[in-house]
Amino acid sequence: MAKGKIFKKPAGPAELGPFSNGDWATLGTTTCGPLCEPCGTEHEEIDENEPGLSFSRVMGLQLVDECCGAAIDTLYKELGEPFALRFLEEFAKNPAAPQFQFLLRSLKDVLDRAIMALAESRTQVQIIKEKLSKLQNAINPA
Repeated sequence: MAKGKIFKKPAGPAELGPFSNGDWATLGTTTCGPLCEPCGTEHEEIDENEPGLSFSRVMGLQLVDECCGAAIDTLYKELGEPFALRFLEEFAKNPAAPQFQFLLRSLKDVLDRAIMALAESRTQVQIIKEKLSKLQNAINPA
């Protein structure tokens, strides 16, 4: 049994992740079968030709995304917005700090996608307004 074990069995693989591929990995990938400390599962070594297991450190424990990544998904669903706001507040204080390198590399792409999604939403709202207006005119002709 792993020190700090918090699950009796694996929580399940991650389905969410930074790029929606279910990979929350903060420590990288490995083929040497890391221990998933939250559930105590010892993963076997993987053939070098196979994709490795993704792993992270969560609450001080090494977590294998393919084993207990669903726990991170749950934390994200419940706490993602407050964590993101706190992270952005820290970023605003010192944007050049080393812990923000990934954010700085990703920010333009993320903002471009958000702007495109916002434009699409505005287009959809306009279409709905036009349909509603036509419906109102059909119900109450002038």
